[in-house]
Amino acid sequence: MAKFLIAFGRKETPLSQNDLRRAFQPECAALGIKKPDTHVCGHVSTAMLGGDELVCHEDRAFCFGILLRDQKEWAKVGSNTPEGAYALVRYDDETIELVTDMVASRAIWYAVTDDKFIVSTSQFAVIRSLPDLQFDQTTLAWYLAAGTLGPYRSWDARVQMLKPDSVLRFDRHAWRHTVQTGNVEFCEARSSEAATTKDLEGTIDASFSQVRLDEKSWHISLSGGYDSRLNLLKIGPTKLQCFSHGRRDALSDPVGDAAVAKSIAVAVGAKFEFLPFDLSDYSPSVLLTSLLHASDGRVSNFTGVLDNLDSFRKLSAEGVRGIVRGDECFGWLETTTEEDVRRGVGLPLLSDFYAPAQIAEWGLTCPELPVEWQRRPAESRENWRDRLYQGYRLPLVLAPLSDIVLNFMEVANPLLTHPIIRMVRRLPPNLRTAKKSIKHISLKLKPRIPYATNGSLPPYSEYWSQGFLIELAAVLSNPAAKKVFNNSFIEHVLTLIPLHAAERTNSRRRWGKLASRFLPKSLRSVLRLTVARPKLGRELALNAYMALRVYELLTAEPVAGASHSSSFSAAAS
Repeated sequence: MAKFLIAFGRKETPLSQNDLRRAFQPECAALGIKKPDTHVCGHVSTAMLGGDELVCHEDRAFCFGILLRDQKEWAKVGSNTPEGAYALVRYDDETIELVTDMVASRAIWYAVTDDKFIVSTSQFAVIRSLPDLQFDQTTLAWYLAAGTLGPYRSWDARVQMLKPDSVLRFDRHAWRHTVQTGNVEFCEARSSEAATTKDLEGTIDASFSQVRLDEKSWHISLSGGYDSRLNLLKIGPTKLQCFSHGRRDALSDPVGDAAVAKSIAVAVGAKFEFLPFDLSDYSPSVLLTSLLHASDGRVSNFTGVLDNLDSFRKLSAEGVRGIVRGDECFGWLETTTEEDVRRGVGLPLLSDFYAPAQIAEWGLTCPELPVEWQRRPAESRENWRDRLYQGYRLPLVLAPLSDIVLNFMEVANPLLTHPIIRMVRRLPPNLRTAKKSIKHISLKLKPRIPYATNGSLPPYSEYWSQGFLIELAAVLSNPAAKKVFNNSFIEHVLTLIPLHAAERTNSRRRWGKLASRFLPKSLRSVLRLTVARPKLGRELALNAYMALRVYELLTAEPVAGASHSSSFSAAAS
């Protein structure tokens, strides 16, 4: 694990040892992880979870993630932004600098008060270092619609997330700060597709050659897709052990993620471990609350990672210090409309589903798409799609899933380093659509084992058991829920939790699979926008439930019964 909290005082010690421990205490207790190492010296207080696992650290500089080699002055305040995928803090007597990589693959949160400047890779830790919670209603509206916190927002109105490709400079004497943020631009290279693809492959090779990981203590998360396979083959198939996870019978499906991952590992001579998971072993409320702790309350959709707590706990106990993940930026799904673009990256608004008057009746705000995420004049739909993918989906949807891992061990995302991202931004749109470029590169690599066509995780319906639907209704109808929502909203949400909802969802998903297989893409888009136009059904109820849990975690004010209060570490034992 590797998370930190650093507080700088204006005139005195900002946080005591007890303050520092309290900032992480709920997560340590809920997840069964070691308490942070704390240090107080003068006007600086620090707490470190897993500080010995940092890839780079010096006396007054901390880098979480990976730096490419030959970054000699990375720790020096005022030096150039280093190449890699990381969160970086460095300071001297005059200035504090916070630096994010090009897609903020590791979040940095900060808050400024009259006498403290608080910085952390944990949003919750920053909030708990403040005297109270100023619950942000705009963030709540984003979370209800999208299941994310919105444009670099926090659950507390005073806490901010540093944007991707940014440098924050804090003047310790003037007690003020400035932020410089890079602009995302896609500038197509003037060369053939073959030449551009070759340049991309060369950039990937050069970038991987500068990544150094301890072979004895790092593992690769391997699936049946393109990205993790590329990680394995570029790092070296015999250097790091691989693992995959999923339901207990996943290896019996020859075209499933886990089975294909095992076939790849066997073919290249890599060590492989399968970590099975059975959702029925856990109470959904305990598991979801633990995932909120682990993910810093940043997302509500855990369907792809519900089993990860078990997996990472086991690997950590075996001495694994870090894992290599396959997050990447090579492009995204084909789109035919602007609404397709936003929906494709998971960026809906409440106003997509409800009239402003209805939203106001519920006592909610109605946030609009920020200017920086709106389509620019003359910007192609593909460039806008991939700009949103890099500026929204990677830092605000996918990066929070890495936060889950970071409670147990370190994470490296070698496909998100600066050189690779810059090269991707030079690819023509057709090479980015459906990740065409990386598929070309991967298809040349051996072994040529077909890619997985099925997942290995429990089916979606298992997450919506009848018991969980009943608990969802019980939590939302509890009078304490009115601390966050008004009666009108609660009454509406309760109508969205019908009996036997799981069966109806399965039917809809089956029709969706048939449409994907047999209908042309243009017709599928028309159907999505008319007949199959999405509604915020029980997903709205789930997001409201999760928001109540976050409020409870941050205020210690119960919003429902005590059935969820057991820690995951106790449930797993």
